[in-house]
Amino acid sequence: MDRQARLARLRCVIAFVLGFTILISTSVSQVIALIAVALVLIERKPQEHWQQIRGNPVVWASLALFLWLGI
Repeated sequence: MDRQARLARLRCVIAFVLGFTILISTSVSQVIALIAVALVLIERKPQEHWQQIRGNPVVWASLALFLWLGI
């Protein structure tokens, strides 16, 4: 398998494990979510994402809601 295929498979596994651990333990699911975010950051190029974010108002709204939740 090439790198992209392995990362895609790993993304699916992490998404499944995250959905499963939410029912069991919040702290474990937070660790899994952190791993998922790290995987996305490792896998993607930031410039491509920022170009997509700039043109999408739904992303801006979700980021604003997430920031409000953090506050």
